[in-house]
Amino acid sequence: MNAADYNADHAHDHAALRALSWWPFAADATTSAGVAEIAAWQATHGLTADGALGPASWSKLREAYRPAWGRVPRGLTEILAKYGDPREAGVARAKWAEAHITHLTVRGKVVRNVHAALANEFAELLRCAIAISGYHPASIQTWNVRRKRGGDRDPATPPSWSTHSWAIAFDADPSLNPWGNVAGSPLVKLPLFAAVFRVAGWSCGLDWRTPDTMHFQACTGY
Repeated sequence: MNAADYNADHAHDHAALRALSWWPFAADATTSAGVAEIAAWQATHGLTADGALGPASWSKLREAYRPAWGRVPRGLTEILAKYGDPREAGVARAKWAEAHITHLTVRGKVVRNVHAALANEFAELLRCAIAISGYHPASIQTWNVRRKRGGDRDPATPPSWSTHSWAIAFDADPSLNPWGNVAGSPLVKLPLFAAVFRVAGWSCGLDWRTPDTMHFQACTGY
Protein backbone atom coordinates (compact mmCIF):
# COMPACT_ATOMS: atom_id res chain seq x y z
CA MET A 1 0.00 0.00 0.00
CA ASN A 2 1.39 3.39 -0.94
CA ALA A 3 1.60 6.22 1.61
CA ALA A 4 -1.32 8.19 0.22
CA ASP A 5 -3.62 5.16 0.42
CA TYR A 6 -2.35 4.35 3.91
CA ASN A 7 -3.14 7.87 5.04
CA ALA A 8 -6.60 7.66 3.50
CA ASP A 9 -7.22 4.42 5.43
CA HIS A 10 -6.27 6.24 8.64
CA ALA A 11 -8.43 9.29 8.03
CA HIS A 12 -10.25 8.88 11.37
CA ASP A 13 -6.97 8.73 13.27
CA HIS A 14 -5.67 11.80 11.49
CA ALA A 15 -8.91 13.66 12.23
CA ALA A 16 -8.37 12.80 15.90
CA LEU A 17 -4.85 14.21 15.75
CA ARG A 18 -6.25 17.43 14.32
CA ALA A 19 -8.93 17.60 17.00
CA LEU A 20 -6.23 17.26 19.66
CA SER A 21 -4.18 19.99 17.90
CA TRP A 22 -1.35 17.51 17.33
CA TRP A 23 -1.22 18.11 13.56
CA PRO A 24 1.60 20.33 12.24
CA PHE A 25 1.06 19.57 8.55
CA ALA A 26 -0.39 21.99 6.00
CA ALA A 27 -1.02 19.72 3.01
CA ASP A 28 -3.63 16.98 2.62
CA ALA A 29 -2.01 13.73 3.79
CA THR A 30 -3.58 11.79 0.91
CA THR A 31 -1.87 13.91 -1.76
CA SER A 32 1.71 13.73 -3.04
CA ALA A 33 2.42 17.10 -1.40
CA GLY A 34 1.09 15.84 1.92
CA VAL A 35 3.09 12.62 1.72
CA ALA A 36 6.25 14.62 0.99
CA GLU A 37 5.59 16.98 3.90
CA ILE A 38 5.05 14.10 6.32
CA ALA A 39 8.14 12.29 5.02
CA ALA A 40 10.29 15.37 5.59
CA TRP A 41 8.95 15.70 9.14
CA GLN A 42 9.58 12.00 9.81
CA ALA A 43 13.16 12.33 8.61
CA THR A 44 13.85 15.14 11.07
CA HIS A 45 12.44 13.04 13.93
CA GLY A 46 14.39 9.85 13.33
CA LEU A 47 11.50 7.94 11.79
CA THR A 48 11.25 5.99 8.56
CA ALA A 49 10.56 8.74 6.04
CA ASP A 50 7.88 6.97 4.05
CA GLY A 51 5.14 9.61 4.33
CA ALA A 52 2.71 7.13 5.91
CA LEU A 53 1.59 8.65 9.20
CA GLY A 54 1.07 5.70 11.55
CA PRO A 55 1.60 4.76 15.22
CA ALA A 56 5.32 5.56 15.40
CA SER A 57 4.63 9.04 14.05
CA TRP A 58 1.65 9.49 16.38
CA SER A 59 3.98 8.74 19.29
CA LYS A 60 6.38 11.48 18.18
CA LEU A 61 3.50 13.93 17.80
CA ARG A 62 2.33 13.04 21.30
CA GLU A 63 5.81 13.71 22.69
CA ALA A 64 5.92 17.07 20.95
CA TYR A 65 2.50 18.32 22.01
CA ARG A 66 1.84 16.56 25.33
CA PRO A 67 5.23 15.82 26.94
CA ALA A 68 3.79 16.23 30.46
CA TRP A 69 1.69 13.12 29.96
CA GLY A 70 4.69 10.91 29.37
CA ARG A 71 4.81 7.62 27.52
CA VAL A 72 2.01 5.10 27.92
CA PRO A 73 3.49 2.18 29.93
CA ARG A 74 4.08 -1.16 28.27
CA GLY A 75 3.70 -4.39 30.22
CA LEU A 76 3.14 -5.13 33.89
CA THR A 77 6.52 -3.92 35.16
CA GLU A 78 6.00 -0.45 33.71
CA ILE A 79 2.37 -0.34 34.88
CA LEU A 80 3.47 -1.08 38.45
CA ALA A 81 6.27 1.49 38.28
CA LYS A 82 3.93 4.24 37.09
CA TYR A 83 0.68 3.45 38.90
CA GLY A 84 1.58 1.43 42.01
CA ASP A 85 0.13 -1.92 43.07
CA PRO A 86 -3.55 -2.25 44.06
CA ARG A 87 -3.56 -6.05 44.06
CA GLU A 88 -3.11 -6.52 47.80
CA ALA A 89 -6.36 -7.05 49.69
CA GLY A 90 -7.84 -5.38 52.74
CA VAL A 91 -6.10 -2.42 54.37
CA ALA A 92 -3.30 -2.28 51.79
CA ARG A 93 -5.78 -1.93 48.94
CA ALA A 94 -7.77 0.70 50.83
CA LYS A 95 -4.60 2.73 51.38
CA TRP A 96 -3.67 2.42 47.72
CA ALA A 97 -7.12 3.65 46.69
CA GLU A 98 -6.98 6.58 49.09
CA ALA A 99 -3.64 7.64 47.65
CA HIS A 100 -4.36 7.06 43.97
CA ILE A 101 -8.08 7.26 43.10
CA THR A 102 -9.93 10.40 42.09
CA HIS A 103 -13.17 11.45 40.37
CA LEU A 104 -13.67 13.62 37.28
CA THR A 105 -16.48 15.70 35.85
CA VAL A 106 -16.46 15.65 32.05
CA ARG A 107 -19.09 17.61 30.14
CA GLY A 108 -21.42 17.60 33.13
CA LYS A 109 -21.11 13.91 34.02
CA VAL A 110 -19.10 12.43 36.86
CA VAL A 111 -16.56 9.74 35.97
CA ARG A 112 -15.71 7.89 39.17
CA ASN A 113 -12.60 6.08 40.28
CA VAL A 114 -9.88 7.16 37.85
CA HIS A 115 -6.20 6.89 38.73
CA ALA A 116 -5.07 10.36 39.80
CA ALA A 117 -1.87 10.15 37.72
CA LEU A 118 -4.02 9.60 34.63
CA ALA A 119 -6.83 12.02 35.43
CA ASN A 120 -5.79 15.03 33.33
CA GLU A 121 -4.96 12.93 30.28
CA PHE A 122 -8.14 10.89 30.56
CA ALA A 123 -10.33 13.96 31.00
CA GLU A 124 -8.86 15.76 27.99
CA LEU A 125 -9.04 12.71 25.74
CA LEU A 126 -12.61 11.95 26.79
CA ARG A 127 -13.74 15.54 26.19
CA CYS A 128 -12.12 15.49 22.75
CA ALA A 129 -13.56 12.07 21.88
CA ILE A 130 -17.07 13.20 22.83
CA ALA A 131 -16.75 16.48 20.94
CA ILE A 132 -15.40 15.00 17.70
CA SER A 133 -17.63 11.91 17.58
CA GLY A 134 -20.85 13.19 19.15
CA TYR A 135 -20.94 10.09 21.34
CA HIS A 136 -21.12 10.59 25.12
CA PRO A 137 -21.31 7.21 26.87
CA ALA A 138 -23.96 7.10 29.56
CA SER A 139 -21.97 4.49 31.49
CA ILE A 140 -18.19 4.66 31.95
CA GLN A 141 -17.00 1.80 34.14
CA THR A 142 -13.50 2.15 35.56
CA TRP A 143 -11.95 0.73 38.74
CA ASN A 144 -12.54 -2.93 39.55
CA VAL A 145 -9.72 -4.92 41.17
CA ARG A 146 -10.10 -8.34 39.58
CA ARG A 147 -8.52 -10.96 37.39
CA LYS A 148 -8.89 -10.79 33.63
CA ARG A 149 -12.03 -12.48 32.38
CA GLY A 150 -11.20 -15.93 31.10
CA GLY A 151 -7.69 -15.74 32.56
CA ASP A 152 -8.09 -18.91 34.57
CA ARG A 153 -9.10 -21.19 31.69
CA ASP A 154 -5.62 -22.67 31.40
CA PRO A 155 -4.83 -24.26 34.79
CA ALA A 156 -1.12 -24.22 33.98
CA THR A 157 -1.07 -20.43 33.59
CA PRO A 158 -1.86 -18.14 36.52
CA PRO A 159 -4.54 -15.62 35.58
CA SER A 160 -3.33 -12.05 35.16
CA TRP A 161 -4.95 -8.94 36.57
CA SER A 162 -7.31 -6.74 34.60
CA THR A 163 -6.08 -3.23 33.86
CA HIS A 164 -9.28 -2.06 35.55
CA SER A 165 -7.48 -2.99 38.78
CA TRP A 166 -5.30 0.10 38.43
CA ALA A 167 -8.16 2.39 37.35
CA ILE A 168 -6.33 2.99 34.06
CA ALA A 169 -9.01 1.36 31.91
CA PHE A 170 -12.65 2.01 31.19
CA ASP A 171 -15.56 0.27 29.54
CA ALA A 172 -17.91 2.52 27.56
CA ASP A 173 -21.59 1.54 27.69
CA PRO A 174 -21.00 -2.23 28.01
CA SER A 175 -24.60 -3.09 27.19
CA LEU A 176 -24.42 -1.11 23.93
CA ASN A 177 -20.87 -2.06 22.91
CA PRO A 178 -20.63 -5.85 23.42
CA TRP A 179 -17.71 -8.03 22.43
CA GLY A 180 -17.15 -8.59 18.73
CA ASN A 181 -17.50 -5.13 17.15
CA VAL A 182 -21.21 -5.56 16.45
CA ALA A 183 -22.31 -3.35 13.56
CA GLY A 184 -24.90 -1.44 15.61
CA SER A 185 -22.56 -0.60 18.49
CA PRO A 186 -22.04 3.15 18.99
CA LEU A 187 -18.27 2.71 19.10
CA VAL A 188 -18.37 0.91 15.75
CA LYS A 189 -20.75 3.41 14.16
CA LEU A 190 -18.83 6.41 15.52
CA PRO A 191 -15.13 5.49 15.05
CA LEU A 192 -13.81 8.96 15.86
CA PHE A 193 -14.37 8.29 19.57
CA ALA A 194 -11.86 5.44 19.66
CA ALA A 195 -9.51 7.22 17.27
CA VAL A 196 -8.77 9.89 19.88
CA PHE A 197 -7.57 7.32 22.40
CA ARG A 198 -5.77 5.27 19.74
CA VAL A 199 -3.58 8.13 18.51
CA ALA A 200 -2.81 9.06 22.12
CA GLY A 201 -1.22 5.65 22.56
CA TRP A 202 -4.00 3.87 24.45
CA SER A 203 -4.97 0.32 23.57
CA CYS A 204 -8.51 0.05 22.18
CA GLY A 205 -10.39 -3.22 22.45
CA LEU A 206 -11.92 -2.63 19.02
CA ASP A 207 -8.47 -3.29 17.54
CA TRP A 208 -7.82 -6.60 19.30
CA ARG A 209 -7.85 -9.97 17.56
CA THR A 210 -10.84 -10.87 19.72
CA PRO A 211 -12.51 -7.47 19.93
CA ASP A 212 -13.52 -6.21 23.36
CA THR A 213 -15.39 -3.30 21.82
CA MET A 214 -16.22 -1.41 25.02
CA HIS A 215 -12.67 -1.46 26.46
CA PHE A 216 -9.94 1.20 26.51
CA GLN A 217 -6.73 1.12 28.55
CA ALA A 218 -3.84 3.52 29.11
CA CYS A 219 -1.13 0.91 28.52
CA THR A 220 0.01 -1.54 25.88
CA GLY A 221 1.47 -5.03 25.81
CA TYR A 222 -0.50 -6.33 28.79
